[in-house]
Amino acid sequence: METISDLRLIKTGDTLLVSGHSWLAGKIQDIQKCKWNHAGMFYWCYDELMVIEADKPGVVPTSFSEYIQGKSHLLTLKPKFACDGSEYGKFMVPMLGKKRYGKLNLVFAQPVKFFTNGRIWLGSNKDNPKRFICGQFVEYVYNHFNPDLFPNWKRDAPVDLYNSTHFNQYEFIR
Repeated sequence: METISDLRLIKTGDTLLVSGHSWLAGKIQDIQKCKWNHAGMFYWCYDELMVIEADKPGVVPTSFSEYIQGKSHLLTLKPKFACDGSEYGKFMVPMLGKKRYGKLNLVFAQPVKFFTNGRIWLGSNKDNPKRFICGQFVEYVYNHFNPDLFPNWKRDAPVDLYNSTHFNQYEFIR
């Protein structure tokens, strides 16, 4: 796998996948059968690299430096399709603090989906949800600009981003 260590090579609209070490991260990894348990989208805010992500407080910005200082494994996904970072930023920023986290999706709908090999989906099917989990949020943003890129975005999780052929993958080296 190729690597990336220079932050200047990361663009707004690239995706971050995280392999965490917490109890919850481990459960998500076990259920998905994938090492990546969290996803967010990169966003340059002036000279600081941020990650816009769906997390416990909702859709929030987090400084990428917090991820760099942690012990999690990090993977950068760079789209193989056109991605205008300025437009992506204009679309994501208004959602900050306005979209809530999809806790029921995480603890109920996603496990049922994975345990039934995708045959059963008990989560939301709304086109403009008020709540997101991390993988859904990222795919929702991509689909805004590339309709039908991720037809199952309402059901998806970080493993689906990882397995997608729409990206080149780069391990982030500190």
